Amino acid sequence: MMNNNFEMEETGIRCDFCPWEDKSVKQADYVNWINKPCPKCGANLMTQTDYENHLNLMMAFEIMRNLTPAQMDELIKKHNPEDLIQLMGKEQYDMLMSADADSKVSLKIDTHEKIAFIDIEIEKDGQPTEN
Repeated sequence: MMNNNFEMEETGIRCDFCPWEDKSVKQADYVNWINKPCPKCGANLMTQTDYENHLNLMMAFEIMRNLTPAQMDELIKKHNPEDLIQLMGKEQYDMLMSADADSKVSLKIDTHEKIAFIDIEIEKDGQPTEN
C-alpha cells in the first residue's frame, strides 16, 4: 500500500546568484541543465553535485511514498531527533513534530551544494498553523 500523503511539486530551475528562473523546467530535464550558464548572469545553474543531491532527494522521496502508514510510524519512532535538528534547525523540527495526520506539511528544500531545508509550512483545515 503506497503512502499517498507525499506529493512532489515541480518548481522549475532557478539561479542561486541572480533572480533568473524558469518554472517550466521539469525535474526529468534537470540532467540537461548540468553545468549550463544562467542566461542572465552566467553562473552555473546546476553542478554535478547539485544534480546528484536532487537524485538522492528523489530516491528518499520515493522510499517514503512506498512506506505503509505502519512502517512510517515505526520510522518516526526510531528517528534520532538530533540528526533532524542539525539538518533543519530546532524551530523547523519543532514545527514538523507538531503536525498531526490531518495536517498538510510543505517543505521547501534546496539541493544547491547540499540538501538543505529552506522553509516549512503546516496547514490544518486549509489554514496555516501558528509557528
